Amino acid sequence: MAYDLELAKKLTIITPLYGRYEMTLRHLLYLEAVRCPFKVYLLDDSHGDEDRQIIEANKHRFPHVAYEYHRYQP
Repeated sequence: MAYDLELAKKLTIITPLYGRYEMTLRHLLYLEAVRCPFKVYLLDDSHGDEDRQIIEANKHRFPHVAYEYHRYQP
């Protein structure tokens, strides 16, 4: 899939997380599969720590995804 590199520098994807860690992993694996060139912010407002643990345990599976994980206390 071809992307406009200038657009890739300007666009950021914001992904709110809230305890659906299976969907979080699925989302990140999809972004890896399509080689998403956009920066991704993962904003976690979950009560548990599952999303962070899933991301950390599987980060080797999406090395080309430029993401930042941010945890917010509910």
